Amino acid sequence: MPLHLVFEHPTLTDLAAHLDRLGKARPPIPVTPRIPNLDGTVVFPATSGQKRLWLLCALDPQANLAYTLNGGARITGRLDAAALARAVEEVARRHEVLRTTLREENGEVVQVVHPVWSGTEADDTYASPECDEAELLTDWRHSTVDLAEGPLFRARIVRRADDVHLLLLSLHHTIADGWTLTRLLDEIAAVYAALDQGHPLPPAPTLHYGDFAQMRAAELTSEDDEGLAHWRERLAGVRPLDVPTDHPRPARRTHNGAAVPVELSAEAVGDIARRTGTTPFAVVATAVTVVLGVLSGSDDVTIGIPTSGRTHPDTAGILGFFTNTLPLRRTLDPRATLAETLHATHQALVEAHEHAETPFEEIVRHTSLAADGQARSPLFQTMLALNEAPSRNLHLPGLTVSRLDIPPAGTQFDLSLHLEQGEDAISGYLTYNTDLYADSTARFFTERLASVVSVLVECPDAVVAEVDVRSVGERALVSA
Repeated sequence: MPLHLVFEHPTLTDLAAHLDRLGKARPPIPVTPRIPNLDGTVVFPATSGQKRLWLLCALDPQANLAYTLNGGARITGRLDAAALARAVEEVARRHEVLRTTLREENGEVVQVVHPVWSGTEADDTYASPECDEAELLTDWRHSTVDLAEGPLFRARIVRRADDVHLLLLSLHHTIADGWTLTRLLDEIAAVYAALDQGHPLPPAPTLHYGDFAQMRAAELTSEDDEGLAHWRERLAGVRPLDVPTDHPRPARRTHNGAAVPVELSAEAVGDIARRTGTTPFAVVATAVTVVLGVLSGSDDVTIGIPTSGRTHPDTAGILGFFTNTLPLRRTLDPRATLAETLHATHQALVEAHEHAETPFEEIVRHTSLAADGQARSPLFQTMLALNEAPSRNLHLPGLTVSRLDIPPAGTQFDLSLHLEQGEDAISGYLTYNTDLYADSTARFFTERLASVVSVLVECPDAVVAEVDVRSVGERALVSA
């Protein structure tokens, strides 16, 4: 189902009435014949997203840390660690993308699927209570891999005590997205349960990411493509947002980063979304653009937003990197109310998702940019990601499992908000470029964001120009 329908019809009743707009079904993704090399590897073309990340990581190896998905779980109870390791290995055997690396052949980046995966590790060195778990997690999030050498999917089972284990997972973004991590946890749990109880394993998938990549490689994007025409018009004259920094901007874009926590009231955000017929994402996006507008002194604000990229129904069961990035350009009217600004943001999101199939790489290549050399990311420098789906949890029979949140050790952009919808809070973290911002500045940004959300909820008729984005703490410092 196209995501723009969710934004156009935020209530289930209204959405159901418009599902007939989905149009004709697409032809299925064809299964590509596998032709193994002498070493057993199989080569597929890389997708445009993989090529972009390959280039970024080649220019700055630190980008590997920014483009790594880390996940973890604390498992309490009588875990069969050997069975868990076999489950992880079985899932890697079933999904080609988990055994994939990237390399350059004849000037082109390609995917290389390996016949065997060897990325799991059992670790008893942290079994003593004196061992520092925080240090363990820090080391894990700062560990990285070479895209050509791999493995790009890694797992580590750490015994903390006889009845306490940690499962740590790491996937490079070139082979995974958030949906992949969710499916991966589900499959590890399903295979572990089957092994533990002696049941047959779930059926293996028939389609893989390489099949999708092969299909996309055969598709051409023409200069008069409707999506490109939309983005050329929408982004005409866009310029980098000049948000003040604590340190001079390096001549070349860097990915050195750190993270600070973010928490917003899920009840408050949900309430204003329901009252205005919008979505929680639109509420948070409005607050972000208002804060950036005030900080930069500009009414022309563009941020990045991710989309699933899984517009073909066959991709629902495929692990891999499908995420597409879209620029969300907002022209803020200082005379408008916050409620009017929220509605305009919601409409801009609908419009963006209607043209979500245009790859970000093509948008950048075909739009006229006011470039800033290699110092900034193109089109925008702030990313907002809000996962409104249920939390990624590992469910293992007879065991208590709690989630470990492990933020990336780098940052993809100057500022990146990674948020998730919970029952009580929209929480997550803000990663920020440490070559540009101090920790205190990043924390002030999160406080300002919460402040604007509060004003939007409590005073939706407030005029944008009169909104005080400062946090309570900042106001206290000024008045002291």
